[in-house]
Amino acid sequence: MNATMNHPRGMVLAWMFGAAALVAGCGGNHGDDAATPAAGEPVPSPSPSPSPSPTPSPAPAPAPAPASIARTEAGVPEGLPASATIGTAGGTLVSSDGRLTISVPAGALAADTLVGIQPITATAPGSFGSGYRLSPDGNGFAQPVTLTFSYLADEAAASAAGMLRVATRDARGYWRMVEPARDAAQRKLSVTTAHFSDWSYVGGRQITP
Repeated sequence: MNATMNHPRGMVLAWMFGAAALVAGCGGNHGDDAATPAAGEPVPSPSPSPSPSPTPSPAPAPAPAPASIARTEAGVPEGLPASATIGTAGGTLVSSDGRLTISVPAGALAADTLVGIQPITATAPGSFGSGYRLSPDGNGFAQPVTLTFSYLADEAAASAAGMLRVATRDARGYWRMVEPARDAAQRKLSVTTAHFSDWSYVGGRQITP
């Protein structure tokens, strides 16, 4: 038998060499080997960070309703009414005094409809001329209808053309201001609406209580 194996010290050294060889065969430091891929194996890509969720945009604030300027009794009919049947192709209607024109665009009405303008006593504060009751009353238009008021030169001089306004009376009797488009050269005020009720044009700036 080998002399090294017969000597106790030699046996200890042989056992230590065998243990070292066993550790080396099993991979040594497992933590370092696990982090390094073997030759030929693909290197794993890092997982992408999740994208932040987009912040929703705030909804637009609704347009403020026109301020009411007064509450009055309804005007009473005066003067001659005007009416016309207007269908899906649209059309126009002019009041009997020639001061108000209704322009109905194509597609605003689903069927032939009798549209009317009845002059009434003006009850809106600061009214010029007559008021006008438009029919059919209420909301019946798929597209906005244009109302064009013609005013006189002396009315513009009395109030200043830039201060003329249009007012409409709601079902509770309150008059509300509507800012018009102005054509000073033709002395016209125009507004669009999807409902018919009592309308008038007024002078000066109105003070809301």
